[in-house]
Amino acid sequence: MGYRLQEAHQKLNNWKHYYEDEYADYARAVKNGTMEPARSFFDLTLLQGHQVATEEIIEAENNYEKVRVQVRKLEVVLSDIYPSSGFANYSNDEYRASMEEAMANEVDREWIFSWMEKDDEEIDFEDDGDDWEAMSIGLDDSVSVVAKGRERERIDGWEKRCLTIDNDWTELPAALEYNPEPEPRKMVA
Repeated sequence: MGYRLQEAHQKLNNWKHYYEDEYADYARAVKNGTMEPARSFFDLTLLQGHQVATEEIIEAENNYEKVRVQVRKLEVVLSDIYPSSGFANYSNDEYRASMEEAMANEVDREWIFSWMEKDDEEIDFEDDGDDWEAMSIGLDDSVSVVAKGRERERIDGWEKRCLTIDNDWTELPAALEYNPEPEPRKMVA
């Protein structure tokens, strides 16, 4: 139902564009001599089409409201199986597969091939690095090596659990329940 309502709204919202396209076709047909130059007939036909589009919106809105009432009465929870944007797909929306082919045809392949065949030594790369200093870190600078107190106990407990799991699967539940008593924090005044 929702898509019908969206399609009806889109048709009416784009009516001016639709009218201009139809009028261009009409003017071309008159110029070619395949249609009589009775503009009033053309306008009347499009006016009737506009009325039909308006009636379609009214009907779609009424049907949509009826369905909403039924869904509420039945206490149905509607959820999309697939996530979606909530927007209907129309032919004049978004990116089309044919656009990719058109973009690929506009590429200057000769320039790309010549660029790929260039010798890298001929290219002058600018040194755009930032100047900053960093200290190198040794193995004995690791937290797990220099940790003390509570952090050391936490690391040792983790190591014990890993070794228990690695060596004896029967001790697995005991290893997973390991929880050393935390030391109370000292308040500094």
